[in-house]
Amino acid sequence: MADSVTQLRAAGPAGMKRNLVVMGDGFAAGADQTTYNKWVQDTLIDGVFRHDYFFEDASAWNIFRINLESVDSGISTRTYDEHGTPADASDDTISASTTLNTALGMIFSGSWAHCWMEYGSGTDAAIKAALKKWVPDSQLVLIVLNTMSYGGCGGGGRSHVTLGDDWTVIAHEFGHTAVFELLMQRSPAWLRLVNAAEIGADARVQNILSEHPNLFQKLSPNAARRIVGTAVRNNARAVELLVTSGWPATATLENNQTALHYAAWHGNLEMAKALLRHGAVVNIFETEHGGSPLAWALHGSLNSWHREKGDYPGVTRALLAAGAQIPKPERPFEATPEVLEIIEQHKEQH
Repeated sequence: MADSVTQLRAAGPAGMKRNLVVMGDGFAAGADQTTYNKWVQDTLIDGVFRHDYFFEDASAWNIFRINLESVDSGISTRTYDEHGTPADASDDTISASTTLNTALGMIFSGSWAHCWMEYGSGTDAAIKAALKKWVPDSQLVLIVLNTMSYGGCGGGGRSHVTLGDDWTVIAHEFGHTAVFELLMQRSPAWLRLVNAAEIGADARVQNILSEHPNLFQKLSPNAARRIVGTAVRNNARAVELLVTSGWPATATLENNQTALHYAAWHGNLEMAKALLRHGAVVNIFETEHGGSPLAWALHGSLNSWHREKGDYPGVTRALLAAGAQIPKPERPFEATPEVLEIIEQHKEQH
């Protein structure tokens, strides 16, 4: 499909109402555009604008969805060597990068010090050109990156999120601090704890735990599995903060998938180690594919969207050291040569 604009909500003339524009980066023609459209409907329209302040204020907003067709599917990435100072960007150096041909040219780093994502050399001009062509009188812009990794960054009338973010992240990035606070106040303690962990609000996490010392004793299985979603979004810092606070690392989805499965799939050694330190089950098999976390690490080393920067050898070693059983597939293992070598060495030693 060609680039286009669709008005999703019509509240009135631009001078009388506020114009919100959402546009995506890294969405190719076809299925990607369907995914993008569904995310906008589910997360923005049915998520943000069906809750609290935004629901009550919905009549004040015109909402426009701009569809931009990217040549490549996915988003450019950049990996930083943070030199042991993850909160200080001044000494960071780029250790790896992948460049895709996307409509806006945005770059996802997953680095908190770099606001999770950043603009490429032509990003600002591309955004301005799209707005000038499709919605020249916009007041607020939401940009969605085609990655399931976690991250949100806002400022200057623009908010940037990913497919992996939920509606509360958008509310926060819109800059409505008071609104975010209202949403937090009206949420159960366990959900407030997860949201606080996912935005890196350590002090807020400690306050919630102080106010609810028995939170984990009352945690339902449905609530406990929320940590798996945090792992899906590859937010290692939040996962570690949660399990260190007492959140059960053993929580499972209905199909028996765990946070450790996704740490392995992402090749996220930091997350995997945090989960293992806090009792994550290493030999647990999900029912959809019958795979253990180790099997997911092997498969992810070739197929995960983080395969270029994930530490799959490190995760494989950590899982084996924790007692992971080597899968017995019907056909030869499929993994990177380095990961296969680690498996063979382990077999020889045991």
